[in-house]
Amino acid sequence: MKKPGITMIALLATAVLLTGACVYAVFAQQRRPDADAAAGEAGGTVELKQLETEILQLEPTPVPTPEPYALPEGAVEIWCDRKPLMALGSKAEAEALLLDYLGKSMIETGTEKTLRAAFDCELLIVDATGTLPLSESAQALQTLLDDPSLVPVLLETERREMQTAPAAEVQTRDDPALAAGSRIVSQLGTAARVATTTMLTYRAGEVVTGSDPVSETQIEARATIVRRGIYVSKEPAKEPGNAEGEPGREAEGLDFTAPVKGVRISSYFGTRENRMHWGIDYQAREGTEILAPEEGLVVYCGERGEYGFVIDIDHGGGFVSRLTHCEDVQVELNQRVFRGEKIAVLAPLDDATAGKPHLHYELLIDGVPHNPVPYL
Repeated sequence: MKKPGITMIALLATAVLLTGACVYAVFAQQRRPDADAAAGEAGGTVELKQLETEILQLEPTPVPTPEPYALPEGAVEIWCDRKPLMALGSKAEAEALLLDYLGKSMIETGTEKTLRAAFDCELLIVDATGTLPLSESAQALQTLLDDPSLVPVLLETERREMQTAPAAEVQTRDDPALAAGSRIVSQLGTAARVATTTMLTYRAGEVVTGSDPVSETQIEARATIVRRGIYVSKEPAKEPGNAEGEPGREAEGLDFTAPVKGVRISSYFGTRENRMHWGIDYQAREGTEILAPEEGLVVYCGERGEYGFVIDIDHGGGFVSRLTHCEDVQVELNQRVFRGEKIAVLAPLDDATAGKPHLHYELLIDGVPHNPVPYL
């Protein structure tokens, strides 16, 4: 084996030196932070410490847990759709509040009324947790009314509006049963009335659906009919006879009798002393019994001006008997009486100029006085 030459020895030495230099460089790099810190003591440490202080100040401050509200025993909370709304003193108070709120949410006006009302949400009454302050009932109710969306109410209503058409014109007709110069309104006119109905649904005070309006006639239009008298007595200056006046229609099913017995007719229907006498008179003693001329219902019973005390009996079919100058009346309004039944006695005449006591009897057919003689 040959001994190494000078060249080989030089290469080995160089390698050893390079390896040592690398090891020193690594060691020196690891010691640099301490060296930098030492160098900072000479003037660069202040900025690093300020930065550390600012970082510490950015950490969040812990939020303290709130103290629960002091509530009375038995206090509850109202929850709507799983959200707490308010706290009240008791379950009964909460139930009363919700019932009152539901009632005040209903619509009741002159044209609209509520048919159905219900809560349109999930309502719960739970034991109070102390997270809500206690509310007074009146304050809680006003809160709900001010903001109906807090507890939505579903309403179904009926809106009914009336429309009135102009009244029909007046119709005038000549009537030979009435004395000339007299008028009677036989039919009182009225305007047509139409009701328009709409069904509505509200939620939290807002309309969500509505039906098409439906109109219906409630009252048919009707003209006013005035009957104008044209009857004139053939001899108006004389006392009328028993056949004066326009004949009335048949009294089907009715059988009239004289309202007093054994007394003659002292004055007939017709024009008397140029004035119309609307009935017949029976001159009799005061206290004479007055009888019902036919079965019927008493529809008037009371004082009526110069007629004194008057009894009107409705016999049906448009026939009404009117008996005047009565006293000691033995019937009352809406009482049914029968043919020949005593209903009163003849009263004395207070006015001495009015002649002797007499019963004045009128027979009205469809509201118009006719001569009673043909029906007795």
